[in-house]
Amino acid sequence: LFLASDGAWEVRNPAGDMLGIDGLIAHAATLRSLSPVDQVEQLFSYIHEFAGDRPLEDDCTIVVSRF
Repeated sequence: LFLASDGAWEVRNPAGDMLGIDGLIAHAATLRSLSPVDQVEQLFSYIHEFAGDRPLEDDCTIVVSRF
């Protein structure tokens, strides 16, 4: 189960481009072999790298769960 708030995909890079939900989901899919905790950590790293030195404009929540 992968859940994310809109702040996770509405992040913008220094050029003003939005990551977008498709970009976030595509990157999340590459992390499927990791544990849920590692997936979340890697996704947050990816989001912050995408944003560069821009602050996040909205709250950013990500939940990954396996059952």
